[in-house]
Amino acid sequence: MNARIFTTSVLAIFLLLCQFQASAAAETVMISNLRVKEAPPAATATAGYFSLHNHGSAEIELTSVTSTSFGGIELHRTVIKDGVASMQRQDSIKVPAGGGVEFKPGDLHLMLFSPAREFRTGDTIEFVFHFADGMEVTAPAKVEAIGDQPASDPHHTHH
Repeated sequence: MNARIFTTSVLAIFLLLCQFQASAAAETVMISNLRVKEAPPAATATAGYFSLHNHGSAEIELTSVTSTSFGGIELHRTVIKDGVASMQRQDSIKVPAGGGVEFKPGDLHLMLFSPAREFRTGDTIEFVFHFADGMEVTAPAKVEAIGDQPASDPHHTHH
């Protein structure tokens, strides 16, 4: 009986430590103003934008973003060369300790391929952000009309 109590106690402590570590890691990352542009009917791709802030003391590296609402998601950067814009896929995005990165039109953005359905202005889409250290952060995005500017809402953030 004592072995069972000991094993249960050790397991409980281990689980609490794991939960604390995951919670502490997630608090270092803040994703804000996550939004997706509404695509025209029958479009096979659209774009997503957000702000990524690292409140931790070490560099973080965003390696991918996933969502059950899209068949594929890639990290992209718009590059203008000789007056011609092109998109370049990025394997990862590094964010320095205490720093931030903006995913915005004409620069870094998410390319969202093969939507599961047609999304309309006001819909919410769930995303999972994956980092090189194994950390994952889940955040909802609002679908906005193509011409809409992002709302400046300091409460629209996710850790």
